[in-house]
Amino acid sequence: MDNIIEQMSKMFSHLAREIQIYFISGFIFVIEIFIIFDLDLKNVFNMQGSILEYIAYSILLYIIGQCVFSVYNFFYKDKIEKINNIKAEDIIEYEVNIFAKENKLYSEFIERYNILKLMRYNIGTTFIIMSIISIFNVVMIIISHEYSDCFRTIILSIFNILAGIFMIILANNTNEEFIKRLKYLNEYAKSKK
Repeated sequence: MDNIIEQMSKMFSHLAREIQIYFISGFIFVIEIFIIFDLDLKNVFNMQGSILEYIAYSILLYIIGQCVFSVYNFFYKDKIEKINNIKAEDIIEYEVNIFAKENKLYSEFIERYNILKLMRYNIGTTFIIMSIISIFNVVMIIISHEYSDCFRTIILSIFNILAGIFMIILANNTNEEFIKRLKYLNEYAKSKK
């Protein structure tokens, strides 16, 4: 029975990670597209579809979240490594060492912060991408002389830029805490031979 509960706990932990890192940013992306291009949001929230539609929609959100994460990896990941003066290989080595020797500490202090920082980076990246799309939409509105939607789109662009910047700053702070915890717990785990 304990083994079944442990397996279910692991499965839920992995599912929660996927939802936090990828699904939420995919959802924000889709909602923002509907708002920016003045599409009918009722269609997004209309819960009258079949189970296959829900599965397809969930997969789409997940894939969009994965695509956003690849943008984060392309633009930010190397810079973040340089800021923290720690290589990705060292982070993996530290995580494996802590996991092998102090599994409970790893789950409570390392995995949690790792998920939190990745979620914040991905949401911040989503808002930055959406600010670029919003600004592009403002330019298109001005070119087409359809000024009625311009104010709303400009406000949304400003919100996206600020939200993206704040989320990236918050993610950087979380990453610093993550690295501190990682280094400390790695030393602790090494001492527990």
